[in-house]
Amino acid sequence: MENLPLLHLPGNPLPQTHTLNTLQQWIEPHLYTIETLYWCAFFGMATYLITTFILLPLCQKLLQKTKSNY
Repeated sequence: MENLPLLHLPGNPLPQTHTLNTLQQWIEPHLYTIETLYWCAFFGMATYLITTFILLPLCQKLLQKTKSNY
């Protein structure tokens, strides 16, 4: 049973035996890496959305209030 290459390059075609077993053999060692990337993307997106749609409008309102006080 051959392992899938870590990096798919154009000159390095993936083997044609795409059985569940070979895919499982390739995914298992990289499971923590894949999961870590998933959580980084999730928290990055959550941070972006919170900053853009909650924190920035609040800061703009506060700045307008402080400018109107002067």
